Amino acid sequence: MEFRFRHRILNFNPVGVLLALGITPATYPFRYYGLITSAYNIIGTQVELSALKLNKLLITLLGDDMLHIGEYARFPRYITVMSNVLSRPEHVGTYWDNKNVIQAKFIDLQRVGDVGDLQAVQQLVYPLGGSLEGWRGLYVAWMSGRSDTYATTVNRRLDIMESEGIAPFIELVVDGNQQYPAYPHNGPMRTFDKINTVYNQEMLLAYASVLRLVQSLALAPDPSFRSFGTASVVYNDQTYFGFSWKSRVGKNVFALAGTEKLVGNRFVARGFILSPSGGVLNKWSGWLPR
Repeated sequence: MEFRFRHRILNFNPVGVLLALGITPATYPFRYYGLITSAYNIIGTQVELSALKLNKLLITLLGDDMLHIGEYARFPRYITVMSNVLSRPEHVGTYWDNKNVIQAKFIDLQRVGDVGDLQAVQQLVYPLGGSLEGWRGLYVAWMSGRSDTYATTVNRRLDIMESEGIAPFIELVVDGNQQYPAYPHNGPMRTFDKINTVYNQEMLLAYASVLRLVQSLALAPDPSFRSFGTASVVYNDQTYFGFSWKSRVGKNVFALAGTEKLVGNRFVARGFILSPSGGVLNKWSGWLPR
């Protein structure tokens, strides 16, 4: 069973998110790579929250579709097993596709199992020495109320599937079943198609949340500015202490400790422009680096 959920947001990755906000190495020379890391973590958290919502929606949609198929409706434990299997943590998460775009994972088709797993489980619970014709006979006898043996074998199959953490009958629900007699015959329910539009909508919401959170982080005062080189400067026979860095235009800037104040969303400070040897060239006031 192959199905890939892909949204239409081409640059849903840290670099793309920062670029959408106008944040580049040129505009945020001191904080850019730190913001890349922060954006990566925010993206992962928000998309995983979306994956959890989509996982719950998929379980609901599959359950509704199964109720429209005779045998699954008669054996509601099928729905319970499907729900328990898909609720396991390995079915919820994120992954990066081959274009370095994050996607939500809300079902792991490799772990669900396929028709080969169905056949293996079915053979484990065949009545001893049974045949396919015998299996059909059990089903007919159960449908006519003459025997409960078939129901017993169904529950044994479900016991095995649940213990192994698989629900391979999902493939027959989604794609339809016209050839495997141990399971109800039904046309394709196309459950994944129903969730595809919702997936795009949910990822757009996640993207909007990421933009909002990253923007608020980028606009906040930079708490790490004090990690710039601490320094001292002698001016007019007095020693001053503070922080120094090289500006984008190559000037050596020295900010006096204690002069920082918040203006809008950024800190400003006073200090000096220094010569390459560390002497004071002239006074300075301006934005602290971001």
